[in-house]
Parts: sequence; C-alpha cells; structure tokens
Amino acid sequence: MNAEQNIGDSQLLNQIRQGGNVAEGAIEILYTRYRNEVLFNVEKMIRYRRGRTEDTRDLVQDAYIILLRKVRSENYEEGSIRNFWIGIAKGLFKNKQKKDYRVTFVGDPMKIDEEDLWTPELEMEQNQRMEFLEKLLSEVGDKCKMILKLAMRGYSMKEIAGKMELASEGMARKTKYQCKKKLVELVKELNIEI
Repeated sequence: MNAEQNIGDSQLLNQIRQGGNVAEGAIEILYTRYRNEVLFNVEKMIRYRRGRTEDTRDLVQDAYIILLRKVRSENYEEGSIRNFWIGIAKGLFKNKQKKDYRVTFVGDPMKIDEEDLWTPELEMEQNQRMEFLEKLLSEVGDKCKMILKLAMRGYSMKEIAGKMELASEGMARKTKYQCKKKLVELVKELNIEI
C-alpha cells in the first residue's frame, strides 16, 4: 500500500485549502481515490435517466472542479467526499437535462436578421407567427400570458414576482414553470412543431 493512500480525506482537504504544491498532490490523490466509483455511479444514473453516457467523464470532471472550489472556499461541510462529488455531478446532469428540454421562444418574431432580405412573404409569415403565439398565450390564461411575456423580455424572477404581486421569486419561478408546461402541452395537443 502506498503512503499516499494512508492519508485521510480530511487531511487531504486541509492540504487543498493550503494551496501550492501540497494542494496539487492532494487534488490528484483525492481524484484518483474516488474517480472510478464516481464514474460508475454517475454513468448508472445517466443511463437510468436516458442521458448520453458519452458525457459522463466531462460531467465528473466538471463536478470535481466545483467540489474543489467549494473545499477551497470552505463551503464544504465534512462528510463523504465521494457522495458529495456524485451529488454535484447529479445536479449538473439535471441542469443539463432541463436546458436541453427547454422550449425556446423567439424574442421578437418581427425582427429580421441583417443577412435576410426583406420580402412581403417573410413579413406576412412573421406576422402570422406573432398572431399564432398571441393566440396560444391567450389559451393559457391572462396571468400565464403576462408571466411568459415578461420572462421572454428578460425580466428576472424577482421583477416578475413584483409586477405580478406574487409572494416570492420562488413562487414566480414555480408559476412560470407551470405556465410553460401548459403552453408546451397545448402545443403538443395541437401537434405543432415550434
């Protein structure tokens, strides 16, 4: 057994906090110690959630970098490093899935890129899209319509909560999520491609 392997996790964490050459060695030992277990668990979770297993190594490395930042800033409470690392990777994966699933709305359907040439047909098509979007938004209700429009215009959840007289940012986020869900279900119901 190697002398490096006898070093406890808490001692390695202290070395990482110290910085310098000692930290580099501790970072490598910690990574080597848990990498295979973390890779196995994260890949298993990704398969279970029908994700792309090709991204596992990148996800695990990104999670390790976040773990190191938390350790250095002392935002890490003593516990299982392996589980903490896996938890960060799971959070990153869930965020990635949410991003991939999002329905992207066009900020201003009337805007024409400079490269595109203006044509009456293009303007008519954009007007139709705008009318169609307005019709869909009116189907989800006035409150949802307003929340989604504010979100499309780039308002923060805090600003939306204030304008819509909601109790908190969390409530605004929840309401926006429910409204988007209604809109997506409506689009699916109508069998429309966005």
